[in-house]
Amino acid sequence: MLPQQSHSEQRAEASSAGLSFSTISTPFRGLPGTLPELRNTHRWWPRAIGFGLLLAIEYAIHHNLHVSEDLRYRISQWCVGFILSFFVLSFPTLKSRLHTIPGNLDVVPVFVRYLLFHVCALTIFLAVASAPAAKLFRPEYRLLIAIIWFCAGICALFFAGAAFFPMHLLRYVFRGTRALWIYSAVIAWLALVLEPMLWNVWNSSAGAFGVNLTFWLVGRILHPLVPALFTDWGRHIIASDRFAVEIGSGCSGWEGLGLVSIFILLFLWLSRREYRFPTALILLPAAMAVTFALNSVRIAALFLIGHHGFPDIAIGGFHSMAGWIAFSGVALGVSLVAPRVGWLRTAQAENQPVSQQTFTNPAVPFLLPFAATLAAGMMSIAAASQFEWLYPLRFFAAIAAFWYCRREYASIPRWKPGWLPVLAGAIVFVVWIAFDHTSHADNGTAAGLAGLPASARITWLSLRAIAAISTAPLAEELAFRGFLLRRIISPEFELVGFGRWSYVAIGVSSLAFGLLHGDRWIVATIAGVIYAIVMVRRRNLWDAVVAHAVTNTMLAAWVLVGHKWYYW
Repeated sequence: MLPQQSHSEQRAEASSAGLSFSTISTPFRGLPGTLPELRNTHRWWPRAIGFGLLLAIEYAIHHNLHVSEDLRYRISQWCVGFILSFFVLSFPTLKSRLHTIPGNLDVVPVFVRYLLFHVCALTIFLAVASAPAAKLFRPEYRLLIAIIWFCAGICALFFAGAAFFPMHLLRYVFRGTRALWIYSAVIAWLALVLEPMLWNVWNSSAGAFGVNLTFWLVGRILHPLVPALFTDWGRHIIASDRFAVEIGSGCSGWEGLGLVSIFILLFLWLSRREYRFPTALILLPAAMAVTFALNSVRIAALFLIGHHGFPDIAIGGFHSMAGWIAFSGVALGVSLVAPRVGWLRTAQAENQPVSQQTFTNPAVPFLLPFAATLAAGMMSIAAASQFEWLYPLRFFAAIAAFWYCRREYASIPRWKPGWLPVLAGAIVFVVWIAFDHTSHADNGTAAGLAGLPASARITWLSLRAIAAISTAPLAEELAFRGFLLRRIISPEFELVGFGRWSYVAIGVSSLAFGLLHGDRWIVATIAGVIYAIVMVRRRNLWDAVVAHAVTNTMLAAWVLVGHKWYYW
């Protein structure tokens, strides 16, 4: 809470901020001690989150349509590039102007008429984008239909913004970022034009070099281990009498190089005060070289697994997860090794070697169980063909992490029984089932269980259910509600009570929780919001854990009774 100030002090601070006190003070009369411009700073975040969620849901609907025309697909790419470019370019300007936003959004409702206009424009946009509708138009009308589709999309976007934000606010933002709209449009167009050119160059030059080098490295690794190894340089095929692999452009490791590059750049940016530049930039080529080498090791290991009689595991789980395991290892290695290399760090940081620091990271108890579960999940999936028979590894990894941090959890207030967490968990279960209208592919669980002996089948099902009810809710709530939600509120998250909240903290942490659940991200995001509300309402993290456990208990019963294995 801000300290109380006199009327003259408030007028002086408003004048120093470049605001008209008479303009901004009227809506806040009766609120002594609260500066209007400071109070108004956060009032448009709920609308921004609502606007973003609306666009995300509608983009997911459009993405699932079968868009038949390449021109409309390219326009969609341009729109995404334009939005991203504008956000990146305008964020510093908009951030500095937040404190001078005119008007009070608390007294301005969502404009329903603009929302109706948005629905009408979106209906035209989606109808034209669908493949069945495209077949009704003649080829000579292709350009006209594309223009109609584009205009409908622009109108839908404009009316969505006008529904959530007053027109004077949109004009205010436009005046402050006028040139950046043009720059963003040009950048998005250049990206649209250059993307296929760069891809062709990669495939013809850098891609070929990457494939050739990967092929050579894999051959050098396998020749001492596999007798009578056959290598075909023309087709990039490595084969034995039992198994064969073809190394294509996707096997050259360019995805891993891109991921590790983004990670290193973010790592250096967040730690820029602790490292010498440009010396610290050596981490980028070093990490890329290690990643490229590990990619060759991954392919060699895949070949050996298939050669020794496990082709389903090699092609299935190991092929999809080994790359993520390698990336996680490189990222973890950089995070642990870089702070201990003295010549990379600044003089101030070098005077305090990491080995001599005596602090304890308060984030470890909240993140370690979740990280241990993810790591165990990667290994169990890598060792599976379809059925994840090593799933109990996740349960035991989480138990080990909880035991390691057991003393740290004493600081979390004890849980007091109540009806709200149980009710919230049941509501999430109903919403989860109600949103499930899609067909589900067979994940191999039914066939895998049928192939196990009765004792092994009962053990697997018991540990799977126990993990879903106990360790999974606890690890996820510690990470997303216990850490991430409070970390968004303040860097010193351990000082933030479990009853404090903000729209941004709840929205971002719930969205991150939703994205963890793949194609069920929308309903999982809703679940994250409900769990966060329960925690804030009861001012206790354990209430969110209990609500999550109730949901998972009901889902486990639903799976076991109805044999709906696609939920697992």
